[in-house]
Amino acid sequence: MLFAGCLIAGFVVSVTGIVWQSLIQAELPTEQLGVFSSVEGFLGAAGVPAGMIAGGWALTGVEYVAVGVAVVLLGCTVAVRVTMRTSAPARRGSAADPVEAS
Repeated sequence: MLFAGCLIAGFVVSVTGIVWQSLIQAELPTEQLGVFSSVEGFLGAAGVPAGMIAGGWALTGVEYVAVGVAVVLLGCTVAVRVTMRTSAPARRGSAADPVEAS
């Protein structure tokens, strides 16, 4: 059960990372990507010890929590991805802009 939970969690983390990076690159101006990525990386690395402690406490005697969290994260990822496709405004110079004839 633990192996299956870890396998699912690894898959979900990979998929959510791809969606998150796509969202960042689509929504932030190019000039702000470097600063945002630096802050995001620092906060993500600083949160690892707290996540390990919280995960250890959550899994003490409750093996199904990891699978439940993975399923919830996957559902949130799908919801964010669907929202990105349907509500994002068209950017200037994209294929959605009509081309004027001279």
